[in-house]
Amino acid sequence: MLAEQTGAELRRVHIGMDGSLDVEQVKQLIDNNTKILALSLCSNITGRVWEKEVKALCEHICPHPDPLPTASLGEGDISPLVVVDASQAVVHMSLDVSDLGCDFCFFTGHKLGALTGTGVLW
Repeated sequence: MLAEQTGAELRRVHIGMDGSLDVEQVKQLIDNNTKILALSLCSNITGRVWEKEVKALCEHICPHPDPLPTASLGEGDISPLVVVDASQAVVHMSLDVSDLGCDFCFFTGHKLGALTGTGVLW
């Protein structure tokens, strides 16, 4: 809806039949106009965990994590923010958000048995 309202382009990533996420395909979708890369850490359908892939994409976008967006895609360009949805993963695995290298990570509380409408944003 936001893309329709603002004229932004929404790009979707293809997930393989085996649940794989092709990091190289995602990299090809990222350009100097990309503002946000939103990723899921784990599929809610297959249970496939993409921790390795998410780390690789975070490293590609911002090789040296910095609290503020930095120029890393090209001279003078600001790298996109990386937002990771860990709602499916946090229930089944320990999570070190700083190790992922993302800008933001969130999960919903109800997946952990908490009240609806609660959650965490890191």
